[in-house]
Amino acid sequence: MILHINLRLYEFEAVAMKEYLISKLQDVTKLQGHAPDSDIVLSEWLTERFGAKVATIERRGPKTPQKVVIPVSVARILWKNWQEEMIPATLTMVLGGIDAQLKNLNLHPR
Repeated sequence: MILHINLRLYEFEAVAMKEYLISKLQDVTKLQGHAPDSDIVLSEWLTERFGAKVATIERRGPKTPQKVVIPVSVARILWKNWQEEMIPATLTMVLGGIDAQLKNLNLHPR
């Protein structure tokens, strides 16, 4: 069974997440084999799934939030990273959604 959470993101939230994930991808590229596994997982999700989803969200416009499916592994990595890093208010709002969904599934990081 593959576990995931569902979030509804506005365009500005999805773009902020994409920018964050692109920074992780750039780190992975620079560090090559020395990048943390968590950054590699985030980069893979960006390039395999989320990048295309953001493009769809951008085409639909900023007014309506769109459903985004996030694997639990990615959600937990984002949750842990965003607890330790300074993030903009936009990502803090997304973090709140991730936090609630993980609690609902009883998969919240400890």
